[in-house]
Amino acid sequence: MEGSPSYHFSFSQQQNDNTLYSLFVSVILPYYAIRIMDLSNLDKSFNSVSDADFYVSEKLGNKVKIVFPLYRIIKDEALLQAKIDIFEADGENPPSIQHLLFSTIET
Repeated sequence: MEGSPSYHFSFSQQQNDNTLYSLFVSVILPYYAIRIMDLSNLDKSFNSVSDADFYVSEKLGNKVKIVFPLYRIIKDEALLQAKIDIFEADGENPPSIQHLLFSTIET
């Protein structure tokens, strides 16, 4: 963990897959996010862009609800990138909501 603490898990559905899924679960507030990254161009999204992405996001969300029943997902990329100028944080000043809730982990 770096920055603000969170649980973090990344995986691909199959070997040599260009899509990396990452689950971030905040330990500060009851929120989580699922990031989808295209490894061929490093484009990142917090919204499902394909049927496969939607399927993976649904399965991850269902697992999170079992372990963290009160947690809610944040899919709004603009909200996650919003800067909070009343805080200072290592690596990002002012920090974004994503940085404060989840961490500075980049995979």
